[in-house]
Amino acid sequence: MTLTLKTASVIRGGRAILDRASLVCEAGRFSALCGPNGAGKTTALSAMSGAIRCDAGAALFEGRPLRAFRPAVLARRRAVVSQSSPLSFPFQVHEVVAMGRAPHQGRTGAADDRRIVAEAIRLLDLESLVERNYLTLSGGERQRVQIARALAQVWEAPAAGGARWLLLDEPTAALDLKHQIDLMALLARLAGEGWGIAAVLHDLHLVKAYADDVVLFKNGAVVGAGPVGDHLTPERVQAVFDLAEPYAMAG
Repeated sequence: MTLTLKTASVIRGGRAILDRASLVCEAGRFSALCGPNGAGKTTALSAMSGAIRCDAGAALFEGRPLRAFRPAVLARRRAVVSQSSPLSFPFQVHEVVAMGRAPHQGRTGAADDRRIVAEAIRLLDLESLVERNYLTLSGGERQRVQIARALAQVWEAPAAGGARWLLLDEPTAALDLKHQIDLMALLARLAGEGWGIAAVLHDLHLVKAYADDVVLFKNGAVVGAGPVGDHLTPERVQAVFDLAEPYAMAG
């Protein structure tokens, strides 16, 4: 059970912002996509989610091209949280989280949907905000609501087998320290329960502490991929980020 890019390229303005990138994210593993700004991480995640199409190569979901799946099927199997999730209507927090249940309409009962929404709200520490207007929330609070929505979207294990997937673009960027740690621990736990987790992350200390695998990007290309302990080395980090000297992380 994998989510794969196979020699994938994305061309914009005559330039390859993703350049023949190949990577494999496995269910049951927490994969972190890392690299400098503009290295191709978000583009790769967008290609894996189907938000953008590859100009060359392919994105595969469990061995099959993404286009082979009906959108409704994909929506029940993988959820995406982007860097910005524009929402201009004054929905309450519990209503936004409940939007994640839309792909299951007619397939699950109202009581089950309420239970799943409540659990997602609990896991993201949102109980005190459930009746708040989403538009009045801070950036970090909005981010937690969107992650809870994604959890609610893919909460059930697929009846026909396969894994649930979360694709997250900089999910910790707006969070305070407590919620960064809580979220990373939750993602690691879900991966341990068989979920596939792929997240663009900038904090290498959090990556080292919680992720299983790392995919390193530079200039649109994948320049390293595999277990964190093997690839997030001081010398590799130095090369990827063009640092003056090796970058050692404690622990």
